[in-house]
Order: sequence, then structure tokens, then C-alpha cells
Amino acid sequence: MKKSNPHEWYVLQVIGGKENTIEQFIQKLETESLKAFLPQKKLKIRKMGKTRDVIKPLYPGYIFVIGKWNIKDAKKITQLPGAVKFIGGLFSPGTLQIQEKEIINKITKEGIAGYSQVIKEGSKIKIISGPLKELEGVIQSVDRRKQKAIVNLPLLNSVVKVTLGFEYMESNENKNN
Repeated sequence: MKKSNPHEWYVLQVIGGKENTIEQFIQKLETESLKAFLPQKKLKIRKMGKTRDVIKPLYPGYIFVIGKWNIKDAKKITQLPGAVKFIGGLFSPGTLQIQEKEIINKITKEGIAGYSQVIKEGSKIKIISGPLKELEGVIQSVDRRKQKAIVNLPLLNSVVKVTLGFEYMESNENKNN
């Protein structure tokens, strides 16, 4: 059996839309060694002409379980309604690499990836602050109208497409015209 670091991050696959509920169930389980972490993101959603902010999971369908691996606790977690499985299984669960943890921690200050601030420079947008600034090299596409960017984030030696929100800031150039 694999020896685990006390601060390993394991990946629990869950039914989409149940991430918050399962995170709360795990916190209430009183496990000795494993705690849930659900990194989230802020997005603008437009419905019936009205735009509002919503908080959604950064990795839909996944929760991170942090701590020292304990099969007894892991089995309790997988028996929760909506929990599917630990990636890698109960006996050899996959763990995040240091770089993967660092990216998640950088873009989710206090657990939530807020909006990046962008300005328009000619026909392009320039990221001036926020989570997207940390990820400039992995931005796959940008939807200016919906104010969302698709980025490729690493997760257990693979790449997952994640949507992050941004907001336009008025540039000094635009204010002076």
C-alpha cells in the first residue's frame, strides 16, 4: 500500500450538481483524517435579460479530499449519496502533484476564483488581474459576450477544461476618447 503524506489531495468523483451537498456531508462525517475541499468560481449568468453572479464548483463533478489516507474513512465517504468513487480506487487513490495544488490555491483565493479584470486593447483583451492572469498560457478560448474564458487546468496527469469569469474594466485609453 502507498504511503501517504498528511496533506495529500485525493480526487472524489461525484454526481454533477451534488458537489456542495456532498462536501457538507463529508464535513459532518467526523472522519479522523480526511476533510473535503470544494474549490469554486464566480460566474455571471444571464437569465431572462437579467445578469447575476453565481458560485459554481471549479471542477464540476469533483471534490478534493485532503488529509492522510484512511480506507475506513474513504469507504464512509464513497457510501454518501451522490459520491461515485475516488479516482484511482480505494487501495491506490490518485493524488494531486504539488504544481496542481499550487495552481488551484493561486486561482481560488479563500476557496473561490473571483473575476479577472480585463481591458480591451485594439481587437484583443488584456488580463490585468485575477485568476486568469495566473493562467495566461492555458487560456483556450474567450467568450466576450458571456464574459467567460475556457482554460485548461491540470488534474491527475490529465487536462480538464474549466470555465472562469471575467469583467471588463474601462481602460484609460477608452475613458479619454
